[in-house]
Amino acid sequence: MIAQFFHDNGLCTHIDIDTLRGIIRQHLEYGTLITLYDDKGLYAVTRFNVDDKVCLVIDLAVRKDRRNPQVLKDMIREGLLRFPDIKYLKFERALKNKPFKLVNIKKFLKEK
Repeated sequence: MIAQFFHDNGLCTHIDIDTLRGIIRQHLEYGTLITLYDDKGLYAVTRFNVDDKVCLVIDLAVRKDRRNPQVLKDMIREGLLRFPDIKYLKFERALKNKPFKLVNIKKFLKEK
């Protein structure tokens, strides 16, 4: 289910579904996969790696009707519960051809 959601809503269309399932199993094992649900079911999935105090967001897939900047913040808050020592967030805006960005998590989560 998660692999199909990633494939349908994310950027993983270049990976076959069986390979993606294996990748997801590994992330579940390491606790580096976050899923969010609402009354319609699964609406967001992210997988990330943790290196020292940096969280590298690998993929983020969000259902079209729930896409907004708050979703990544909700995912990061959930990740901090699992990895409280994380200080920085690293991610790439692939759709906009922007390079990787490294930001302080406290600054990123600060409400405007």
